[in-house]
Amino acid sequence: MKTHLLLGVFIYVSGLLIAQVTQAQGTTYVSNLGQPSINSVSVGSDSWIAMGFRTGTNAGGYDFNSAQLSMANATGKPSGYTVMLYSSILKGDYFPENSLITLNGSLSPVTGGIFTYTPATSLTLSPNTGYFIVVTAGTMVANGAYQWSSANYMAYNQSGGWEAPLSLWGIDIYQSSNGSSWGDSSIYPEFAINATAVPEPSLYALLVLGGFCFFSLRSVSQSQAFIWFMFTFHQNAKHHRKMRGFVFSENQTKTIDFMKTPLKLMCAAVLSFTAFQYTFAGTLVTFDDLSPGSGSGSFINIPNGYENLQWLGFGVVNGSLITPVSGYNNGIVSPNNVAFNDDQFDRAASLSSSGTFNLNSAYLTSAFSDGMQIEVQGFVGTDRAYDQIYTLNETGPALINFNFAGINQATFSPVDGTSIFVMDNLTVSAAPEPDASTMALLGLAVSVLGKVGRMTAKNKFLLQSASRNLIANFKS
Repeated sequence: MKTHLLLGVFIYVSGLLIAQVTQAQGTTYVSNLGQPSINSVSVGSDSWIAMGFRTGTNAGGYDFNSAQLSMANATGKPSGYTVMLYSSILKGDYFPENSLITLNGSLSPVTGGIFTYTPATSLTLSPNTGYFIVVTAGTMVANGAYQWSSANYMAYNQSGGWEAPLSLWGIDIYQSSNGSSWGDSSIYPEFAINATAVPEPSLYALLVLGGFCFFSLRSVSQSQAFIWFMFTFHQNAKHHRKMRGFVFSENQTKTIDFMKTPLKLMCAAVLSFTAFQYTFAGTLVTFDDLSPGSGSGSFINIPNGYENLQWLGFGVVNGSLITPVSGYNNGIVSPNNVAFNDDQFDRAASLSSSGTFNLNSAYLTSAFSDGMQIEVQGFVGTDRAYDQIYTLNETGPALINFNFAGINQATFSPVDGTSIFVMDNLTVSAAPEPDASTMALLGLAVSVLGKVGRMTAKNKFLLQSASRNLIANFKS
């Protein structure tokens, strides 16, 4: 029996790794290394250089593999070359924010060539997010400088939805004398970013593991515990609860301690939790595929059916064209369209669906003033299930994690009834339907309980509880 279980675990892990093994070399998503170098920019302790890029839309994000930089011959005797990956912050345009990691590679690229820099530990980049490659050195430019090669024009080979440079206003790179105050420059550094899209878990591996766990069970009591654990773990994992144990019987206080759970139940835990992860994949709504017009202030109403939702009181505008600079510009997360509450008589706006959906997150900005308050409510039918008030500023977007699960409608209402808010990069997801892995678990439950021969009170309760948990999973 133990051999069967270990073999099942082996197949499960193999299934999860197949996609990663086939992509072990990664993908070069952004590059201009093929262009001829015509110039270079000096790098020193008083000349920090930052080159931005935006990741693609893969829901699982990207494992960052490497950055390649094309360097020209250094001048003087520089030392202490340092390459870092920075996060970005939006303040009218994108700027380097905080260092995430220092990359490993040549500390003194004094001879021209292409140099590769890699992270010392694994690092996952978020989807549709801006980052910067930032370089500096330990010596001032006057005493010697490294030279980052520059191309003649801005033309980057891009794939998978990645973009470079990272700018709303056509800025190519940023320079700083101290690493904190940044100014723009029209130079086109030559670089490339290599990453690996994070794959979804393999459904087939889940089914194989479930089968091995099932056939390894010898006794009815173990089978009942196995099924109960799968569904209870599934439900608890969805709500991020700590899993110390779970109630085994309706009228008993007997629990199965997680730390003493046999190997078969551990297999069930991994199976159930991974199936849960497989079920949820959000949709990123950027509004950038809509055409609001090219004039300043031109906008259109978001049409019903866009991204499978019904929209009321929402318009979309090219935020970069709005003058003077306001929250319409500052609220841009993915260039250049943003949504806003466009009904001048009723500033409340809503999105809804005939089915259920999850309102996960969005970037919200006040259009014209700091301290604006907005009330966001989630409804299941006519019942209000969620009600939260958030404070927004004009200077930049706030990432709001709503986590409204299984709703039919979401309303966005300025508390003062008149203010305008700006929204970008909305993330929603469909409330999960029964997929193959979940149906396999239900079938397994029925089969195992069927071995008992007669439906005792305890078995009836177990089946009912499993069904309730299954239905709850579909609704939440």
